[in-house]
Amino acid sequence: ISPSVTVYKESLTPELRARLEREGAISIPLPKELIDYSKEDHFRGIRGRHQIEHINIVDIGLGGKCVGMGYFTLDDLRSIPGFETVVIEQPMGGGKFNFINHVSMSSRDNWLGVKGFSNLLVAGEKSGPGGIAEAISTGILAGHNAVRAAAGQEPLILPRSTAIGDFIAFMGEVMETEGGLSQGYSMGHGAYFERMKELGLYSPDAAHIRKRIEDLGLGGILAQRVA
Repeated sequence: ISPSVTVYKESLTPELRARLEREGAISIPLPKELIDYSKEDHFRGIRGRHQIEHINIVDIGLGGKCVGMGYFTLDDLRSIPGFETVVIEQPMGGGKFNFINHVSMSSRDNWLGVKGFSNLLVAGEKSGPGGIAEAISTGILAGHNAVRAAAGQEPLILPRSTAIGDFIAFMGEVMETEGGLSQGYSMGHGAYFERMKELGLYSPDAAHIRKRIEDLGLGGILAQRVA
C-alpha cells in the first residue's frame, strides 16, 4: 500500500500554503489520537516513526505530497490546523485506503518484453515492484527497446553490473518466487537499497557512476539513434 497522499495546495490555508512554498518542505506534528503505528508494518517506503508521527508535506507544484502518511480520512485530515478545507488529490476522494500495488504485473524478460511476445513491452509497476525512479528507468528502457523491436534490432539488456540492470533482473526473479512479493522493493530504501550497497552498485558520486557506465561500453547508449 502506498504511503503517500497528495493534496491540492490551493485548498490549504493561505498561511500554510505560503509557508510550504517558501520552505519547500515542512513537517507538522500529528495529534496523538491520529498517530497509527501499525502503518509501519503495512506500507512500503516508510522511513521511521517520524513520518508516522508527522505530516511531512513537500511542494511538488500544484500539489503538496504528504510523504509517509498513508491513508487518512478527510475528516481527520481537516481536523489539523492549516488543513481545515483541504482537498485530497491522490488517492481520489481520500478514505480508508491508498492505492495498492503488486496486482497487475506481467511476466517479462530483462529487456522488459512480455514473455511469449516479440513486440509487447512493459514498464513501471507492470514490470514489477518499484516507485517513481524505477518507473522512469524501466519506462525509458522499454521505450528504447520498443524502437529496437520495430527496427528489427536485438533488444538492449542492461548488465547486472549496473544498478538498473540488476534491479530489473532481481525483480524478475522475485516475481517468479513464491512469497517474493511479500514486501515492497525500491532502489532508494529498504531491502534492495541494502543489496545495492552490498554489491557495490550504490554511489553518490556521479563522476564515478559515469566512468563505470562508460567502462562497460554503455555511455550514451540510450541517446544513440536506432536506425
